Amino acid sequence: MTMRFLLYAATLICIGCMSVSTALGAPQSEDDIMGAGGIRKDVPTTIRSNNMRYDANKLQIVFDGKVQVRRPDFDLDAKRLTVYLKPAPEKPKSANENSHDIGSGMNAGDIDRMVATGSVHIVKEGRTGDAEKVTFFMDDGLLVMEGNPILRENKNTIRGTVVKFYTKENRSEVIGSNNTPVEVLFSVPPGRNK
Repeated sequence: MTMRFLLYAATLICIGCMSVSTALGAPQSEDDIMGAGGIRKDVPTTIRSNNMRYDANKLQIVFDGKVQVRRPDFDLDAKRLTVYLKPAPEKPKSANENSHDIGSGMNAGDIDRMVATGSVHIVKEGRTGDAEKVTFFMDDGLLVMEGNPILRENKNTIRGTVVKFYTKENRSEVIGSNNTPVEVLFSVPPGRNK
């Protein structure tokens, strides 16, 4: 493994962390319990896990075991975080261009999506979210929480089968089912029950 490969992998990881903040790390309106917003690139990000693997053939970076993402604007804990990359666009080569390729399979492009799985817990500005799986689709700006998702802000909660946040449109959707209907609990602030 060359130093150039390690720098490349580290760069991809940092981009992945900044992308997580697209879904979870920006200011939001009070109407939305978890909120939405843009990318915060101006804050440090630390990722800890038991293992990290980069697979050039699958275009994946996998953080596995006790994953902790720490930023000033949010925290995320999960058992696994997988970053799926798009293939890099083909560049035409000139006849006299020397190839500085660092090995086969190093053709990763932008991030396609990121998936956190296994007891996913998100904390942001007093709001929390829990689910078994959280997926963020980069191009669409769509965050999907599945597997018993629940959102909490103070004593207010929202539950459903699937929770979707459309970050570009600043809207959300909670989907229920016959077995798990949408459930919203709004608490009454002290002094307002008169």
